[in-house]
Amino acid sequence: MIEFLKPVFKGSLAAYGEGVACRATLPPGTVHLLEWLNSPSAVADLLCRRADLMRVADLRPVASAWMLTYTVLLLPPVVAAATLFGRVFPVAAREVAIELDSQGLPRTVIIPHLGSNAAGRHAAERYMPLIDAHLTPLITRLSEVSHLPAKILWGNVARRLDAILDQASAVSPAAGTAAQLEADRDYLLRQRIWRPGRRNPMFGRQLSVLQRFADGRQAHTRLHRQCCLYYLLPGKGYCAACPLSPQFQLGKSKHLGSD
Repeated sequence: MIEFLKPVFKGSLAAYGEGVACRATLPPGTVHLLEWLNSPSAVADLLCRRADLMRVADLRPVASAWMLTYTVLLLPPVVAAATLFGRVFPVAAREVAIELDSQGLPRTVIIPHLGSNAAGRHAAERYMPLIDAHLTPLITRLSEVSHLPAKILWGNVARRLDAILDQASAVSPAAGTAAQLEADRDYLLRQRIWRPGRRNPMFGRQLSVLQRFADGRQAHTRLHRQCCLYYLLPGKGYCAACPLSPQFQLGKSKHLGSD
């Protein structure tokens, strides 16, 4: 684990701090992200290999599941560094390498150095290298190859960010940190438009459903706006916040945001 992140990722959270590593040499099974993305056939080969192993022909849920796994590695250390420590890791696709296991799943995201100090700067400056130079080209290519709508992949990112910021609030409750976390959450997830007039692909990725129970009770439940399609994988089902889950289909829904 990167040394300055150790105070945040302790105990049961330690594994979430190990997804990003700073290494001078690359281990076997590593691909340079930009080179990989520049080869649609290489991306397709990986997804098809994952599909064969998962015994499914549809690449859409395979791409979604791969992205969910990838974001568990990438986002916790990057968010902790950017929001809690004001440090921007060098995560542009041209700088990053990914260590893959024998089944094509990501194991580690490798950066060449620890980046730059951006303490006190706006969230746009601290997060745009991640969003513009890493997530955008990755999601674009995965979407093209798998035919999975990009909005579903951005929804996967948004749900991870939301959970990570919640956890960061729990482990770093100091007033100044809480204010920074809330400001970053507002920018990343709640602003429909980023300056100058650019649409935020992570805005409005939740909805509220009025759930009716057999005993007459009603309750609002927050759901993901787009299903990640995990239920299309053999042996899998709906997550607890899936908008396609049968238990929520009779409720009246109200979107918390819009496309």
